[in-house]
Amino acid sequence: MRIQKWTKASNYMGKDMSEYYEGLSRIPRAPNALMDSNFETALELLGGESETVEVHSFGDWLMGSFEQILVHESDVVAVDILEDIAERLVEYPILDDKDHSEREVEATDGLWKSMSMDERIEVLKRHDEFIFAARTDNAYGLYHRAERTYCYIELLANE
Repeated sequence: MRIQKWTKASNYMGKDMSEYYEGLSRIPRAPNALMDSNFETALELLGGESETVEVHSFGDWLMGSFEQILVHESDVVAVDILEDIAERLVEYPILDDKDHSEREVEATDGLWKSMSMDERIEVLKRHDEFIFAARTDNAYGLYHRAERTYCYIELLANE
């Protein structure tokens, strides 16, 4: 079995969750296409939140917080699904390629749109590409006009 039961940290003062199996986690304040896609897909595969499938926030003011899917041991169907999810992720790191790809493009597009014209030109120059591509309004257009720059922006947006 790849999944494990939740264990209490020495400084944890919340509800005892030892009857729950740990699922995927994500950091809500630091969007990440892969982490968010897998988290949402796993939650969907588990049938969403319910009495036995819960999303909990853990953390503190210093270290930040994270969300984690927890599945109660009494829900054998959900525990089996969680185990299947863990097995799938060992074989391939993405649960839903289409969803992940859409999130990557959205993040790339958002970063490109947030850049000033000067920033865009600087990045294009650094990659020896035509600076007029800086006028491109979206990631799709950037990909077709300046592929190296698109790949760089995609990498930055999805770190």
